[in-house]
Order: sequence, then C-alpha cells, then structure tokens
Amino acid sequence: MYFTCSETIKRWSLGRWVSLCVMSYVYLVGELSHFLLGIVTRPLSQELHYGDQACLPNPEAQHSSTQCRTYTNSSSCAEALESENITLCVWDYSGVGMQYQILAGPAFVFVFTTAGVVIGAISDKFNRKVVVTVCCGILTLATGLTASAQTYWHLVILRMLMGAGESSFTPACSSMISDMFPEVLRALALGIFNWGIYLGYGLSYAVGNFVTEADIGGLGWRWSYIVTGIMGVVATLLLFLVVPEPTRGGRFKLKSNTNDDDDEMDEKNNKTTTTNTNEEEMDEKNNKTTTTTTNTNDEEMDEKNNKTTTTTTTTTHKDTEHNKETDCSKDSSASPKDSSASSKDSSASPKDSSTSSKDSSASPKDSSASSASSASSISDNPGLLEGIKSLLKPPILVLCLAACIRHTAGFAWAYNTQQYFLTYYPDYNLGLWVTGASIVGGSLGVAVGGVVSDRLVKRIGIKARVYVLAASQLLASPFAAGVLYFPPPGAFFSLLGAYIFAEMWFGVLFAVLLELVSGSVQSTGLAIFLFVMNNVGGNLPVLVDPLSNLFSYRTALLIMYPGGYFASSIVFFLTSFVL
Repeated sequence: MYFTCSETIKRWSLGRWVSLCVMSYVYLVGELSHFLLGIVTRPLSQELHYGDQACLPNPEAQHSSTQCRTYTNSSSCAEALESENITLCVWDYSGVGMQYQILAGPAFVFVFTTAGVVIGAISDKFNRKVVVTVCCGILTLATGLTASAQTYWHLVILRMLMGAGESSFTPACSSMISDMFPEVLRALALGIFNWGIYLGYGLSYAVGNFVTEADIGGLGWRWSYIVTGIMGVVATLLLFLVVPEPTRGGRFKLKSNTNDDDDEMDEKNNKTTTTNTNEEEMDEKNNKTTTTTTNTNDEEMDEKNNKTTTTTTTTTHKDTEHNKETDCSKDSSASPKDSSASSKDSSASPKDSSTSSKDSSASPKDSSASSASSASSISDNPGLLEGIKSLLKPPILVLCLAACIRHTAGFAWAYNTQQYFLTYYPDYNLGLWVTGASIVGGSLGVAVGGVVSDRLVKRIGIKARVYVLAASQLLASPFAAGVLYFPPPGAFFSLLGAYIFAEMWFGVLFAVLLELVSGSVQSTGLAIFLFVMNNVGGNLPVLVDPLSNLFSYRTALLIMYPGGYFASSIVFFLTSFVL
C-alpha cells in the first residue's frame, strides 16, 4: 500500500505523539520509583532501623497527639498516657535524619548524575531508543529488588542502581523529542514529557500510603515497590515495541499555523511535481537520439552545443527536486511511485542526474545536504570535551546557577513533604491531597509554561522563555510559603497554586537549552547540565537536617523551599541580560 508524502506526515504526526506519551509514562515510572522512598520511609526505617529516633504518635491509640513531638527523650515520651495500658506516644524511628537525607539525595544523585554524563555521550553515538530501554530495565530491576531489602546498605546499593537507570531519561528522551517535533511545538512536547515527573511524584503518595496501609500479605511497604516494579516492566516493553529511533538532526521545519492548508499545499506540490516530470519526459523524447547515442564525454559536448536544452532539463529537474523537498521533510520517505519515476529519470539521463545532484548539494536549504552534514557531525563522535565546551557560554552558565537553586528548592520540599505533615498534622492522610495537588498543579504548570513560552518566543525571541522562568518562580514563592503556615486543608490549596506556577519551569528550561546547545552534542550537553544541576539540587537538601537543629523543621523548610523559589527567579531574570 502506497502513501503520498502528506499521508506519511499525518501518520508520523500521530506516531510521534504516541511515542511522546510512552516516554512520558517511562518518566512517570522513574519518578514514582525515585520519590517512593520519601513516602514509606517511616515504616521502612522502623523495620530496617535507620535514621533518627523520636517521640511519635502511637498508631494503636485512638487519637493522634501533636504533643508527642515536644518530648525529646524516650522516658518523657512513655509518660504520655491515653489510658492505663496505652500510651499516646511511642519512641521509635521517625524516618528522617541524616541517614535518610543521604539515602534520598546523595546515594541516588551521585550515580544518577555521573551515569547521566556517560549515558548522554553514549546516546550521541548509538541508538537512543536502545539506551533508554536498557536503562528502564535496570530501573525496573532495582525497584523490584528493593521489596526484598533487609538492611540499610541494601537500600543504598539499590538506590544507586535506580539512579543509573533513570539517568538516561532526560538527556536521551529530550534529544529524541527535539528531533520529532518542530520548534513551535518543542516546548509543549517537552512539557508533556515532563508531566511524567508530576504524575510519578503524585502517584508516589497514593501508592506509598494506600498500598502500604493495605498491608498485603503482611508485607506493608514492600508491596509499594512490587507494584512500581510491575509498572516498570510495562514501561520497558512499550519502549521496545512502540517508540522508534528518530533521525538525528531531522527536525521538522513547519510553520506555527500548521493545519489542513499544509495538506492542500502538499497536493499542489505533488501536481507540480507530476507536471514537471512529464515535461522532463517530453524533453527526453525530443533529445532521444542524443541521450541514446552518446557516452558521458559526448554528453558534455552535447551540453555545450545544446546549452538551451540542457539548461531547460537541469532547471526542470531542480524544480522537481525543490517541490519534492517542499512536500516532505528531509527524514520523510518518498512515495514508491515518485521513487520509481525519479529512478527512470536518472537512468534516462545520468548526466542530468549528476549535475542536479551537484547543484542540489551546493544549496544550503537542500535536505540531502543537511542530512549529509548531520551524518558527518555524528561521525565525528562528539565526546565529553565537546559537550563541556558547548555549555561554556555566559547564558548557559547563569541559567545553570538559577536551575541549581530552583532544583534545590524542589527537592528540599519533595523529600520532606510526608514527614512535614506527619510531624505537624499527623491526623491528615496525604494520599489523595498531595497526589491531586501535584498531578493537577504540575500538569497545568508544564502545559501553560510550554504554551505561553512558545507564543511569546515568536514575538520576543528566546528571552521570552527566560522571562517565563523568572515570573513563574516569583509567583510561586508566596504560595509555597502559605503551604508552611496554613493548616490543612488550606495548606493543600496553597500547594496547588505553588505547583501551577513553580512547575512551569522544567520544559521551558530544556527548550532554552536545546536552542543554545549544538545538535551534534545535545545528549552529552544536556547530561552534563543535569550532572551539575542534580548534584547541587539533589544534595543540598541535606542542609534541612542541620537547619532544623539550628532553628526548627518548619523554618528550615521555609528557607529552602519558598526561599529557593524566590532566589531562582532573580537569577533567571539576570540570564536575560546575557542572552
């Protein structure tokens, strides 16, 4: 069955959105596995014995008491009685402390960032789909094995494997998406891909709380990792079976108002191509004697003696090639019928074909020339040094500083959300509240951020994306502060507002980077950027513990969470002055 070029574009348009959804689901599984630890850390620490001990509400008591956190030792904790035989509080592992912060941050982040750079370089040289599929399998294996962990060090090793598995998702998938979508849709596509962050993070509260409470087979928190591992198996199979490897550098050059009119233009161009081909056939018939009785050297003499005929044929052939290029992007395959027609033209007039090929390759707009240039760039095997050089630009350096601050704020809150509400509001079940706020707020944020920046970039240029980054974090700051000062359920509505504005940043940030980093080292460049951003953002939240000892848990989060949003907005704005 044959398809015209316009039909091929329509089929590919559907396929690329399906591939995008699969990659977003893969990211969802990765983030679910990543953040699940923070949700189940209390029952996990009480079974495997790690982290700080504290006075906690007794789960066997009828009412939870907020006074338990005021007791600082086991003896005073045991004196708080609900009845003669039941205490209001119990001295046990709280799931927080430096051991938890290391497990949540450095144990994961160190391998995540280091492997990310290596895998990013590998992705620039080899099939990105295969790389992501293998890494997803490693993540799935580590997640499933966590359900059988028996000691703290088992958790450390498996967290490191999770980091290695998830490290390929952002650099490799972002590079694939940039090759699948035109510039006017790229920020939106990256935003949809990053929905996986918020869907996975939000689901971690539902899975971690409800599956653990179900206590299936008496395994408690272990079933949370079993369920996540099953989801990982599905993600790995979908990657292998559904997502194709797009041609490197094969970016669509479509207008922003792409619609059915483009299909009409395709049909017109096809008609023009057919007409031009018929003209070529007539020219060949008129010069049949010349083309059949001469060799290559004779053709050159004939071209000189019949300059007008040759010029007409060559011009017609160029027009044909131009219309074919207009009809399809450089990566789209031509219709078999057109290919056979072209083959006939080539065999009938080899000299014209070589002449047209030379002229076409000389044109900078020609798709075959661009493809050859891209292939040449890839064959150069860009490495780590080239990736570093691509980032040593003032705009990217300032952008990296802003991203590090913003990432620190996000991780400081994500790693401590469950523990904060369990500490100050133990009666509230976070499962549905935080799941809903993160999924709805985060999804709206990335979608709005992508659409707004895509529209503004056509008027203002790349600076528009930086303005969106700065404004979104500034608006998120007061909502984030409200989360820490309003009691539930007001805190959860404030959290929703914080997510809507704060989470506009990730897709927009990578849209800026993809426009600033050379395509030949994109995966490597993004991996290096992530290495820096995640090492800072993923490790600095360990400061929450010493800040809590110096001030209070709430004050420590106030400094790291809304304070980080506000500081990042200022640095994002400063980036616009060096673009």
